[in-house]
Amino acid sequence: MRRATQAMLRLPIEEYKAQSQGRLFSCPPKVVTFDAYNTLYSTKIPVLEHYCLVGKKYGIKGDFDGMLKRFPKIYKDLNIKHPNYGKHTNLTPNEWWSTLIRECFEPVKVPDAMVEEILVRFEGSDAYSIYPDLVPLLEKLQSLGCIVAIVSNTDPIMFTLMKNLGLDKFFKQNIFLSYDMEVKKPNPLFFKKVLAKLVNTNPELLDGITMDQLENQYCYHVGDEMENDMLGAFSANWNGVLIDRANKYGFFSNEGKQEELDEAKLATNKIDNNSKDTWAVSSAINDVIVPNAERQLVIPNFRVLETLLNTKTN
Repeated sequence: MRRATQAMLRLPIEEYKAQSQGRLFSCPPKVVTFDAYNTLYSTKIPVLEHYCLVGKKYGIKGDFDGMLKRFPKIYKDLNIKHPNYGKHTNLTPNEWWSTLIRECFEPVKVPDAMVEEILVRFEGSDAYSIYPDLVPLLEKLQSLGCIVAIVSNTDPIMFTLMKNLGLDKFFKQNIFLSYDMEVKKPNPLFFKKVLAKLVNTNPELLDGITMDQLENQYCYHVGDEMENDMLGAFSANWNGVLIDRANKYGFFSNEGKQEELDEAKLATNKIDNNSKDTWAVSSAINDVIVPNAERQLVIPNFRVLETLLNTKTN
């Protein structure tokens, strides 16, 4: 069970941005990194519905409810047996995902062609979509001269996916994956290593400031998981932003209080997303949640974040 948190303050975005002290993005950021899945893009329908749709073409009827119930254990056990997508256990990432797909359908044996079709489906827009507020935010950050990057616990399929979704032009070479970095969020070392690489290629980031000032005043990470993203970034001396489009943590419907989510529920929420429904939920909220700790913020969508970036400060 996740640890409980204290109640947080819910504020309309206009009220929050009017604060003169203590609010995030009070000066233009120099670095903003993003989680990938369920942050930059998400599935149009739940992951296992995609699996079942492809299975139907091959005459295989997937038990969606049963698969959803078993998925957290399948995913967890596979990560234990073959950590980091099989990098050090003689599996390629595609073989790792193929194993997961086959185990989801067990005891039914599925043909190789079906597994391959599922893998290809998750390489682009057949499975994923980006939300309407993403590109305007990235363009705004680009106009501010901000460096944007991806910091994600995933494998190299990310490069193909970014290209197929048309997002590679924003991130270019700034894609940092746990597979390559040999460290995972929420470990603060991940964020430290990423910033060291960015400073190495962009030394102007330290013009007139120290590394400590760069981290806690100008570096932000945005993602959809509290532990991995908001708290992970905070532990690295960064500013952490949780984007909770589906209100899975309950902040926006529970008077600013976090709902407790166990590991299995978090795993299920991660794959049980319908982007159209989620967009309807997130776009209807125009508030932010302000945690008790400094340098943390919970937002429902990127339009709220863009509003903060558009705020002129002295």
